[in-house]
Amino acid sequence: MSQPTTEAAGIYHRRLPVYIVLDSSESMAGPAFDGLKQGLKVLLDEMLSDPMALETVSLSILTFHGKARVVLPLTSLPEVTMPRLVLGSGTSFGAVLELLAHRMNQEITIQTATRKGDWKPLVFILTDGEPTDSWQNQAAEFLKNISGRKANVIGVACGPAASLWALRQTTQVVVHLRDASQTQGFKEFFKWVSQSVKTTSARFLSGGTEGVALPELPPSLELAPEGLQLPGGDSIHLLARCEKSGRLFIMKYLKVKPYSII
Repeated sequence: MSQPTTEAAGIYHRRLPVYIVLDSSESMAGPAFDGLKQGLKVLLDEMLSDPMALETVSLSILTFHGKARVVLPLTSLPEVTMPRLVLGSGTSFGAVLELLAHRMNQEITIQTATRKGDWKPLVFILTDGEPTDSWQNQAAEFLKNISGRKANVIGVACGPAASLWALRQTTQVVVHLRDASQTQGFKEFFKWVSQSVKTTSARFLSGGTEGVALPELPPSLELAPEGLQLPGGDSIHLLARCEKSGRLFIMKYLKVKPYSII
């Protein structure tokens, strides 16, 4: 059990903040988006089953498409209700990095000479494409001031078209989810995230260092290869409106492999 620290304001329980940053752009439409939502449920169920995680973990979820949004502010694990995720057009990578840095400054209790603050946060940033905003300055600031210094950051490239270059401008730790079109891959990934959180929490509670404790990668994940990775160009996305309801929706068209007629 963790030992709370006593302050003038009362008793403070140290937390392990976990931030999940999700690409919710139109390129995630289809099985990938379904897998993402199911994977988040797996993550919550896994962590709720662990007494150490229940005691220490607080979870926040941010999404980004045309806009960056906080869909779950930093919340203690037993009080978490998974938010509704919505797809949108665009990939505002710089905007979500700026929002994440702001939220961390607002939500995390910093250690001082008289107070033990929160443990170093875990941050997972998932994207399956290329940024569509001006992101380089925000990435440089994030890498300089937060990644490794204030938080343990893991970049996750989903599928063949994800920008490894953009992720590597934010963190030195980047993994690759090989097939982002399969629900099982996302479930394995979020189980791995849960294991990462639980082992890190256990390390902190036992008095260990504040480095991230990453377990062995599951079959669906691999360390991202070196070098640039170009978009595969295997799909296009169109924004459409339902004639009856007037609601917007996204149409995703996949490239069909050529075949011969015998």
